[in-house]
Amino acid sequence: MIACKKSGITSVCIFDINNDQDNRIISYMVKGDNLVVKISDDLKKVILSNGLEHYMHNGHNQENFPWIKDKFLRNVINHGESFYLVTSKDYDRDIDILHSQD
Repeated sequence: MIACKKSGITSVCIFDINNDQDNRIISYMVKGDNLVVKISDDLKKVILSNGLEHYMHNGHNQENFPWIKDKFLRNVINHGESFYLVTSKDYDRDIDILHSQD
């Protein structure tokens, strides 16, 4: 699986280089410099964050992560078919670790 961002377009294409039929797209609204994309171990789910918006594609449709709110996604750790998300604000002393299935 490969995630590819085309220049000037606010979406990321995810595709399997061995299968022409398995193409997915995650679209976002705000252009950001810090684009993070992670693909799950089972290759079915994809997380995207641009620093302001956070989305997950579950293989069928795109979902939003509203509970991250105004925090930044510091790291994403894929674990099986889900993710652990490490989030914090710029000058927080604490971090929040969220699970994508909760």
